[in-house]
Amino acid sequence: TASGVVVFSQIVEVGPELCSNAFRHVHHADIIRIFENTRSAWLATGGFSLESLLAEGMLLVLAGLNVTYQRELFEG
Repeated sequence: TASGVVVFSQIVEVGPELCSNAFRHVHHADIIRIFENTRSAWLATGGFSLESLLAEGMLLVLAGLNVTYQRELFEG
């Protein structure tokens, strides 16, 4: 873009398997898994599939994460 910021978006289908039975929304730890799947998809758009990175001996290490949750994520 003109500002130099590249935006990547991915639609994630939140099904019942991601929702906690107790609270009926996605558990915060599962949201991090969604982030990781989206990061892999973003890398793949640049030609860096997870399989190709692993074949080259590269690992995707998450050294830190700071998340501010705004609200619950419900099925749908």
